[in-house]
Amino acid sequence: MGYLDDTTWMVEQLPNLIENLKIAHSFYELANIHINKEKTVILANKYAKKIIRNGATSTPTHIDIEFGSIIKVPLLANYKAARILGVYLNPDDHHKTSTKKIFNTINYVTMLIRKKKLTHDHVIYMINKVIIPRIEYLSQHFMLSIHQCNKINISLRSVIKQALNLPKSTFNSVLHSNIYPHIINFFDHQLKVQSSLLVAQANNPHTSNTLKFLFLLCQQKFFLPDSLINFFDLFDKPLNCFSRIESLLTFFKFYNLSLSTNFKFITKGGSYPLAHFVIDKKFLFAHLNSLKNKGIMFLDHIITKDHAFLEDYNTIKKNLQYKGGKIPRWYSFLKDNITINNQGRLIFDLDKPIIQNPTAPRPSIPPVDVDTLHHPKRSQQWVASWAPHFSDIIYGKLLSTNNFPNCSPVSYMEHWIYKDISASSLYTSPRSTPNILVRCQGCAQHFSYYVGDMRPKCIIQKKEELFPRPNIPIKDFQLLKYSHPNYRLMAFNDHLIQRGYNSTVNFRPINPPTQDNLNVLTPLRNMDLIKKLFDDVKISEDLQGIAVTLAPFTDLEFFTDGSYDSTNSQAGFSMGYGWTTSNLFNSNITYNGSLQFFPSSTKAETMAILTALVVCPEFGKIIIHTDSQAAIDSFHKSKNLHTISPRRFNKINNNILWSSIHFIIKTLSLKVKLLKVKAHSGNQFNDIADIQAKLGRTQPIPTTIIHDHLPNQTITLNWNNEIPLDKDVRKCVGTILDYRRLDNHLNHTSLESIKDSTKNLLINWALSSKWFNYNRRNDTTSPLHTKDLKWKIRCSTLTLPTLDIMNRNFPLLIKDRTQCLSCHNHIESNTHLWECPNNYELIKSSFIQMGDILIKLLNSHADRLSLVISDSIKYSPTFKWAYRSEPIHPVALLFLKSYISNDLLGIFRSHINTMKHIVKLIMPYMQQCSILIKNNIWKARNQKWKLLRDAWGITKKSFTNYREIFSRNQRAAAALNRMPVIDNNREMERGYINPFNDFHNFKLDKDFLFILFSSSNFLHSGSFFSHLDEVFSFNNVINNNFFNLAIYNV
Repeated sequence: MGYLDDTTWMVEQLPNLIENLKIAHSFYELANIHINKEKTVILANKYAKKIIRNGATSTPTHIDIEFGSIIKVPLLANYKAARILGVYLNPDDHHKTSTKKIFNTINYVTMLIRKKKLTHDHVIYMINKVIIPRIEYLSQHFMLSIHQCNKINISLRSVIKQALNLPKSTFNSVLHSNIYPHIINFFDHQLKVQSSLLVAQANNPHTSNTLKFLFLLCQQKFFLPDSLINFFDLFDKPLNCFSRIESLLTFFKFYNLSLSTNFKFITKGGSYPLAHFVIDKKFLFAHLNSLKNKGIMFLDHIITKDHAFLEDYNTIKKNLQYKGGKIPRWYSFLKDNITINNQGRLIFDLDKPIIQNPTAPRPSIPPVDVDTLHHPKRSQQWVASWAPHFSDIIYGKLLSTNNFPNCSPVSYMEHWIYKDISASSLYTSPRSTPNILVRCQGCAQHFSYYVGDMRPKCIIQKKEELFPRPNIPIKDFQLLKYSHPNYRLMAFNDHLIQRGYNSTVNFRPINPPTQDNLNVLTPLRNMDLIKKLFDDVKISEDLQGIAVTLAPFTDLEFFTDGSYDSTNSQAGFSMGYGWTTSNLFNSNITYNGSLQFFPSSTKAETMAILTALVVCPEFGKIIIHTDSQAAIDSFHKSKNLHTISPRRFNKINNNILWSSIHFIIKTLSLKVKLLKVKAHSGNQFNDIADIQAKLGRTQPIPTTIIHDHLPNQTITLNWNNEIPLDKDVRKCVGTILDYRRLDNHLNHTSLESIKDSTKNLLINWALSSKWFNYNRRNDTTSPLHTKDLKWKIRCSTLTLPTLDIMNRNFPLLIKDRTQCLSCHNHIESNTHLWECPNNYELIKSSFIQMGDILIKLLNSHADRLSLVISDSIKYSPTFKWAYRSEPIHPVALLFLKSYISNDLLGIFRSHINTMKHIVKLIMPYMQQCSILIKNNIWKARNQKWKLLRDAWGITKKSFTNYREIFSRNQRAAAALNRMPVIDNNREMERGYINPFNDFHNFKLDKDFLFILFSSSNFLHSGSFFSHLDEVFSFNNVINNNFFNLAIYNV
């Protein structure tokens, strides 16, 4: 007995499907396979349905198809989808069925969770390990919108708030930040998953061509002449019609991410794509369709030659193939948004030369003849040309031309010069100043050997092609139609095009000159390979020189080594690499260099192997000795995955380096063998390689690989347009998102004091995070542990239910009666609770008690300096104030708010040797202190609150049934009297945007920290919280302007 899974046939036309079904039916009969034909369904997109209708008014619901016999197969409706391998697919790329399934799943599961008696650990597990992966699978082929992701997050947050018994006003950043036990933010998760999926699809040889085609379709969709990546930076958020790739490219800029590709589809003819300037979210595609019909792709074609003005539409229309119709909407849109007056003056300056004159009109070239063609005075044309030797335009009147056999055509013209009248003119701009020409009375350009009319005093010989210019004749001078800057720019632009320059690429010649070297018989393959792979010219030249030296050798042995200094104790970079040859008889060759980004000893070793292989001769037999087993294992793993599983290859560390290594081996046809050598074993060559690696850290220019040309690196995700993410993209993007959530948390308006404490290096975030996730209870999870976590969250986020917060949430019950329950002089808040003078003695006695507990703890477990334990505690800022009756120290306030300070950690470090032992001791101590603070201070405050609440006639049910007791109108009226809440996380609408706005540089203070955190992590590597101290060690980091600060010098 056999089972056949679902089968899918994909064809372009219905007759092809019938032929395939005939073949399938014959196979089923041969194999005696029975199938359920009633479950068959046809998926057809809107174009196929148009063919099926064949002129009918409506699309048929069923189609008769021969499948052994004639069967009626249902045709899937427009917005319905078929389930294939658990994913709902629609031929027109509609996702209504998938989104409906997702929300039904979430509603059903959250309903079940609410009815069960579960702790917060159960709920977090259900959300992160069950619900989110299920949604991820259903949405793998499209991206949910921000609004849809917010709906998902709201549903999930409400469940975890209920499990933790937290109020609805709890910060969202608390529930999603990995500082606390948290649930996954689905929008962040979706961005991480789709980024990884995009890179995997692009770098897989089986799907890379499909992705290139999708990029080309997207480029055609938005009428773009070149890369579409920068185009989507112009959008604040994706439009509803954006595809998965388009939405992803829109989101990248908000996370400082960008893409680089090894392919380009370019349409030449201009420097400024017009699609970048007509972005109106409501009429974008109407604008683009109109531009496509008129054949206008570049802004260059509709502005004046002097870069300053938008052309009048009647002028633009003269150059169009179809000149009818009214003024299009896109032109009015441009007039309203990129010009400042009725004359069409542009609001920005263009920094590239515009391309407008590829086919300038020119005087006709006479036929080849031995005679010179003289032009009568009445038929003489006004012409202009660019003179590169003095960088200016030449005006003239054409006198004669000749085209002798085997010679280039030559023109002779009477020289006229531009008369500048700007000093005496009443005109206000160069464009409005008349262009007046007068005869030249003689200059250095005069051609003395002219044979013909001798009346002109200055005659110029030109072998280049000229182009005519219209004029208005006046007796003693000539007044040209357009301004002098207009003609000057046109002449220069024409000169560039005629001389073979590409004005869109830094004016480099299309065919640069080459020098023939007859002494080189066969060029080495290494030369071109090194030039392509390495960014720095000096490094390329050094490696090319070594490659020439090693060219005669076919068998080579290398000893390679890498060096990594995580402490940066020496000047230079944290990574260095080096190698030496070992089998050359006269003298061995050594080489070293430095590295940056994602530092590790294995990466340094990998670069040493790469630079050693790239200098090897073609068809060489290479043996590499290395003391890194990790590098050897990675070499063999990447070699297999490179061909077997491209997706898993993209997940290995330093995959760009390994891709380059295998590319070098394949290009040079090398036979490579890696051998393990024991480090520091007295091997002469291994010691030389070790010395070279340490010297390499001091090299001023780090070695950088150019990866854009690697065949298996179709798309690379970059951080800050500089650091390629050559590791697991999912983890790298996850790191960025983690820091973004931490950034959002610290920038919450209620946590300004916590942010200041972080900037002053008072909080140890690594241990604080472990403390927030710590479970002291005997059970893995329990209601008591949930209560402990609730206290930690409310304490650390300053959301304990003090009177100011209750008055904000329940104004009709508290009625602005927010005076402190102890001193009655200040508004009771989370800050005042710990600073109230009447609570000082209570807090002081608690700290003395906690200090005594710590002395006993360290006396029992100290590894060193046990005689000074009491002094180290009593003189520390955390406890000193209590023993001396001084004002409460800021570090002690952080301790009250459930944070572990660097001062408290310093006490443990003074007497405990290992961090593992410190963590083992400090967590139970924090639990004991937390219970003590809660019992001594908070419960004492609550006793006073209960008495006051009874006096006010308020009960617990008054708060629970607040919405039932007071009507909506009453609550709304009370809300009007409250201070407005400013949502700092709301995305700003920036109005009209174009490539010359500063929208790229939107890094505000609230976006500044996550960039520093992530950059520090990618530069120095390490655990999540290990870089906060480095970043905040700059006292002025937040006050400095982002654009004046090199974010990597951290």
